[in-house]
Amino acid sequence: MPTCAKCETDKAESEFRVRPDRNNVRLKNCRPCERVIQLEHYYGLKQRDPFLWKLRIIRANISKEVTDGWVKVQIEKQDYKCAISGRPITVLDFEVDHITPRSKGGDGRLSNLRLVCRAANAAKGDAAERLIAARQPNGGTPAA
Repeated sequence: MPTCAKCETDKAESEFRVRPDRNNVRLKNCRPCERVIQLEHYYGLKQRDPFLWKLRIIRANISKEVTDGWVKVQIEKQDYKCAISGRPITVLDFEVDHITPRSKGGDGRLSNLRLVCRAANAAKGDAAERLIAARQPNGGTPAA
């Protein structure tokens, strides 16, 4: 019987995951311990580097093309302001917005993405820009 490297207990062969992409190599940790390790890594990243955590979520849900470099360049290009409302944004406090919403035929290309504040993105939905500007408390002068 193989022994788990983390909990150091003997387990049945079926308690270990096999990697088919690596010639069916058996992992050294049992399934429950492997799950604990994955969760520690996953949530540990959120605490160690919140920016990379946010970037991982964006890449999974918005576009694979978004990189840390693109975000930093885009924020500087927008002068650290929301593209819709003009409110200040930081590298930890922004959302990625589709200029042309997916529901209206937009895609995940970088040319169709911009950085906005949470309030503006929530107000926008898939509405037209001029409607959003009217809803903003400061008159909603959109930043270029």
